[in-house]
Amino acid sequence: KDVNLFRINLSHTALDDVPGIISKIQSWTDVPICLDSEGAQVRNGFMGNGHTVYQTGDSVYIHADAIVGDRQNISFTPDSVFSQLNTGDEIRVDFDSVVFRITGKEGKHLMATVLQGGRVGSNKGAVVSKLLQLAPITPKDKAAFEIGLTMGIKNFALSFTHCADDVHRVREIIGDRTLISKIESIQGILNLNPFLSSSNTLI
Repeated sequence: KDVNLFRINLSHTALDDVPGIISKIQSWTDVPICLDSEGAQVRNGFMGNGHTVYQTGDSVYIHADAIVGDRQNISFTPDSVFSQLNTGDEIRVDFDSVVFRITGKEGKHLMATVLQGGRVGSNKGAVVSKLLQLAPITPKDKAAFEIGLTMGIKNFALSFTHCADDVHRVREIIGDRTLISKIESIQGILNLNPFLSSSNTLI
């Protein structure tokens, strides 16, 4: 089948690699490129050896600062997540592979118990048991979009679009270029109508 669009997933692409990837694709083909943002999603950090297996009942420290995770330690991005977590909150990581419940706070660490054990890889999506306030795009997204604009990219995607203001904030960066708003949460579905007119495509 013909390829209509090359998507660069910024959730799994280092910012320093973005210019080179764009240049390489542009040297191969005229097919358009789309930069797809990390967006307002919680993710765990990098894990030692690429993954860690947690057992039900394990005690784990959740760190405010980014660390390499192991059986007793883990961290989450973006940085704003840590300050919003409280005792009793649950965090489901990597499609419910592992479930943590926060049991207390100790300085720059949260203490948690593993309610459901399993395997967690690096940079996997996580869901918290309450609504968090997250910026629609990360500093990395903004920097990558600006790089894309200088390199002639005309297609952009906003992951985890929650409301019309999210779309407007991206429009401030990309102007009238094509914007794909990705609906990936209940909040996005509930706010669907207000941002229909400001997006080119919804998926």
